[in-house]
Amino acid sequence: MTGLVFVAAALGPWAAPARAQAAAPHVAVLPLELLKADYFPDPDRVTAAEQTRLDMVAGMIRERLAAEGYLVADAAATRAAVQAASPGTWLHRCNGCERDIGARLGARWVLVGWVQLVSNLIVNLNVVTYDVGTGERVAQAFVDLRGNNERSWRRATRYLLDRILVARLNAKR
Repeated sequence: MTGLVFVAAALGPWAAPARAQAAAPHVAVLPLELLKADYFPDPDRVTAAEQTRLDMVAGMIRERLAAEGYLVADAAATRAAVQAASPGTWLHRCNGCERDIGARLGARWVLVGWVQLVSNLIVNLNVVTYDVGTGERVAQAFVDLRGNNERSWRRATRYLLDRILVARLNAKR
């Protein structure tokens, strides 16, 4: 019996975080999409700089959610699941395919995000998190930003995370 108490005491510091992580919602952050106004040259094409910014925003969301204690699906596994699903349309308008992708990843919640490029001055960042099982919206947030550059996208993402999204997600834990 004494040996059992010793083992439990020795495992104590590691057992608590494992329990906390098991209780945390598993979130899949899908790749963000870019919607350009049709008056842009080649509106259906995403440039390398735009893709870098989209990846940066998704990475910032993943990092912040992980720092908040959420288990976040691996970015490479998420991209592979999206490719395997081949939604053939926008993820934020695919009538439930985002939930199928989240389920494929074993996620409880799936976050879909898109950036609307109205002009090089007016940009909107939008995110919606759905419950994979029920399809209900868990949380949504959007921010308007001014300027189509890395600095403005980074600041807008920080604002969205710090002041809106994280609080709304944490309220649903």
